Amino acid sequence: MAATTTAAPAAYIQPPHNGRTPAKLTRKERQLLEMLIRNAGRSVSREILLTRVWGYGDGVKSRTVDVHIQRLRRKLPPETANSIKTIVRDGYCWLPGAARASGAARSSGPAAS
Repeated sequence: MAATTTAAPAAYIQPPHNGRTPAKLTRKERQLLEMLIRNAGRSVSREILLTRVWGYGDGVKSRTVDVHIQRLRRKLPPETANSIKTIVRDGYCWLPGAARASGAARSSGPAAS
């Protein structure tokens, strides 16, 4: 019999959080988030995500990734959800520092001369 790995139930999978109640993610949401985090700073195409997370074959067109990203963003705390960046006509990217940097840039206002 082949060795198998035991996956934690979705209820026990916890994304990064700052003292808040962790979001409960489904197995696919967790796999998607892990794939983005493992490739932090690099765009991961929808095709790659469909192949690696869902096991779809090449050339499959589906909105599955987009729907799951939308659900992830709703479930995660804002500082974490804002780290998932959409790369237009390509895929998604995990940029955790960009969420803090863009928030700081908005709050700092124009520099005095």
